[in-house]
Amino acid sequence: MAGTDYKLDTEVKGKKTLLYMYGTILDQKPEKDFWTGEPVEMECIYPKQVRDIVQEIKTDEVELHINSNGGSVFASISIGNYLKSTGKKITSVIDGIAASGAAIIAMCGEEVKMNSNSQMMIHNAATFGFGNAKTLRKIADDLEEIDKSVLNTFKARFKGTDEELAELLDGETFMSADKALELGFCDEIITEKKEETNDDEEVKEDENIEDKITNENKFLNGFVNLINGGIK
Repeated sequence: MAGTDYKLDTEVKGKKTLLYMYGTILDQKPEKDFWTGEPVEMECIYPKQVRDIVQEIKTDEVELHINSNGGSVFASISIGNYLKSTGKKITSVIDGIAASGAAIIAMCGEEVKMNSNSQMMIHNAATFGFGNAKTLRKIADDLEEIDKSVLNTFKARFKGTDEELAELLDGETFMSADKALELGFCDEIITEKKEETNDDEEVKEDENIEDKITNENKFLNGFVNLINGGIK
């Protein structure tokens, strides 16, 4: 939530708690604005915040609703690992988008569900760099090591080889729910249910129509006979 509390929304439904992870993933609670000294107004997710709120959840099942473009890779990995360690049954549900670090968190679910119009995006680690050639080479080497951690997060679910997964990460790949299901990143697609027509009602309606037509035909025949009887 925006404001100084940065409290994630929760909702209890029966035997499970819905936990909404909407916003940017950060390493820690945002500092005050440098220029104004006022609290930073933004929706955000960070490890301590997640730990604090999950420890308050009384149900054994948690439905984790996600809509986030990601953020810190290390915060994302730690949040996902923490959620898996709680002993609670975690189900991840992607409401809008689970991109980058948010996709990493989504993988903590025993089941991952996506709304039919939602998206998932995975990619390798990225950063900004400044320095001489040696410094920049080290940054590149470090990123490659971090990429191995990212790949390991997704490989347990991915239906393919490590090389194929690496290509998806290299390509900063966006996936529809259908594509994510095909590749193994989600288990179920949530679709809107159409109203089902009762077959018995259809049969009854057809019978009513037939009766109506029969009655109208009888009336017309009777009317024609009456007219014919009056014509000599």
